Amino acid sequence: MTGLNATIDLSHVSRHSFILSSELSLCISDVESKLDSVENEVDIGRRIVLLQSLSDGENKMMQELAN
Repeated sequence: MTGLNATIDLSHVSRHSFILSSELSLCISDVESKLDSVENEVDIGRRIVLLQSLSDGENKMMQELAN
């Protein structure tokens, strides 16, 4: 392989490396975004469970007071 061919090959590799790096960066951003969404849904789920638990406790207290 001559020096000119080596330069062309390295340029080709560099361009593909940049493209793959860009695609990987987009994939990582997409995964991070989905993870944020899941974390938000989990937080909402926890709040719902807490509110249901508080409501159940309030109902039990009201029943005890009524008796």
